[in-house]
Amino acid sequence: MDLDDVERQASSMLSTMAAQLDYKSVRKFGWLLRKVCRNMYDQIHVDETGLTRIRELLAERRGSVVLVPTHRSYVDFLLMSYVFFAYNIPVPYIAAGEDFLHMGSLTKLLRESGAYFIRRSFADDPLYSAVFRAYTQYLVSRGHTIEFFIEGSRSRSGKQLHPKFGILNTVVDCYLSEKVKNLYIVPVTIDYEKPLEVLLHQDELLGEGKVRESISALLKAMPVVRKKFGAISVKFGEPLDVKQHVDAQLARAEAQEIFVPTSTIVEDLGYAITDALITNATCAMSHVVAAILLVYRQGISKQELVRQADWLRLEILRRGGRVVGTQGRSPTIVVDRALELLHELVAMPRKDLVEPAITSREQYPNMIGLGYYRNKLLHWFNREGVLACAYHALDAFNPASGLGNSTLVTIKAEEAGVDRQELLDGAIFLHEMLMMEFVRKDDSEADRTHLVETLGQLEDRQVLVPVASSSSTTRLDAGDGMMLSLLSTLMWPFIDSYWVAVTSLFALRPDGEVATEDLLKRLQWLAETMYHEKLISFYESCSRETLQNALALLEHWGVLSSRRLARGKKPAVQLLSLTPLFTKDGELEQLALRVSKFRKLPPGVQPATTSETEVLARLPALSRM
Repeated sequence: MDLDDVERQASSMLSTMAAQLDYKSVRKFGWLLRKVCRNMYDQIHVDETGLTRIRELLAERRGSVVLVPTHRSYVDFLLMSYVFFAYNIPVPYIAAGEDFLHMGSLTKLLRESGAYFIRRSFADDPLYSAVFRAYTQYLVSRGHTIEFFIEGSRSRSGKQLHPKFGILNTVVDCYLSEKVKNLYIVPVTIDYEKPLEVLLHQDELLGEGKVRESISALLKAMPVVRKKFGAISVKFGEPLDVKQHVDAQLARAEAQEIFVPTSTIVEDLGYAITDALITNATCAMSHVVAAILLVYRQGISKQELVRQADWLRLEILRRGGRVVGTQGRSPTIVVDRALELLHELVAMPRKDLVEPAITSREQYPNMIGLGYYRNKLLHWFNREGVLACAYHALDAFNPASGLGNSTLVTIKAEEAGVDRQELLDGAIFLHEMLMMEFVRKDDSEADRTHLVETLGQLEDRQVLVPVASSSSTTRLDAGDGMMLSLLSTLMWPFIDSYWVAVTSLFALRPDGEVATEDLLKRLQWLAETMYHEKLISFYESCSRETLQNALALLEHWGVLSSRRLARGKKPAVQLLSLTPLFTKDGELEQLALRVSKFRKLPPGVQPATTSETEVLARLPALSRM
């Protein structure tokens, strides 16, 4: 390809990508958004103190401003433009997906309101990558505010996703290459009482194809603007000073006489941004009520639901969280409002009884929808949750508990409770296994320290209490059964997903390879089959996202290896296979047994065995994969 061809291609790419900001269109767009938002939302709570900080940064011109919001809905990037327009602050340039290029006149309006359109992935196209990098750095170096989503795509599960570093690397390089004197990155946490796409997300998590953005899709969605979606909260975090961050990293490296690559600087900054997004998160009573209903799947009285929802609200406050929309309102009123927002997912067969709407197979996906709301609480409880699951695993196999089978834990039958050190060891294993589910840097020493601290907090709150022991070890028993049940129920669906992923590998030939996408489809089929056959307890365990995370974890652990198969002009395919160690007798069985130990077994299901033959005999669905 000669230089003229390269220039023509680059020019075409830039023409497709670039924004064409026009404040006449911004005003038109702002008017349209105001009308839509007033129809759909009761309130938009804006952190005006944080917005004032941004206004001051822009006025002082000490460096360019970069907005990094959470991403739960397509409303996110429209909302940021609307807030800036409403407060008379220059709207940001927004990195939007190329999906929005197929929406006719709306695409033009988005482009003229500051959107620039980028591919989801362009690692294999160095020219496109160079054009994107140059355009983004041009905007930043000219002092324009830009906005991008560090999660890369919308979270379909309601959880915070791990940071993606591509755009952040481009932005930070703008400072490192001295194109700007400084950068201020503002984390923006956007929380919804009722996200617009929950029902769509639950279908996607069950393997339905993603709905492509188009005029026809927009027209089908038009009735949505006449529905009510509660309130939105927008919280602007403290701006992160990139110069200070980089200088601190370099100073530490100099003191330790080590070299710090740019990738490390960007990764640390990405996790600092994500930590701020999580710290500033709020929840609503819709999230609280969903969590309680998933503990009581057979139903709960309205009076007891109100009592437990208020109890859980207070527990969130004790952990430094914020529950919006409850101030000055009675517990009954806020629960009624939550049930109204959750009406597609819940049923009230009697006036005094509330239950998840899951009476038929067609309604089972509603458990995924309720799980989306429940997952909003996970960052406050995930460490406590793995400790609770570890406690239940040990207690269930304690002869003194009356639950039988003592083969997994060696303790004296007359002793109650569980060994404190064994509890910690089990929680550390679980915490590592679920590393893909909860955002944190991979630091096993810090993880252990945090779990020890969390266990101390559970003891201080008397969720777990010391009991007498004839040995020198510390033993703990349940002190608050309701809290232990809630904490375990938050985590058990994830554990079942990982167990399904591990057991599915028994169906792989030792020398065979399978495309990741094909294996994911088989995993979802297997999980649904196991649920219908009452071999797993939680329909949420069928979630594509969690099963995908499980495969990533198994690759990280060295159970699976992957290779990329190029296919000419077709997209490359990732192939997975068992590593040599896990084709040996007993290795896969031991891993499956270890994961199974922490599950909540359905009624009548016996604990796992260590024999592959018995596993295949007990799970005939594996032979049909």
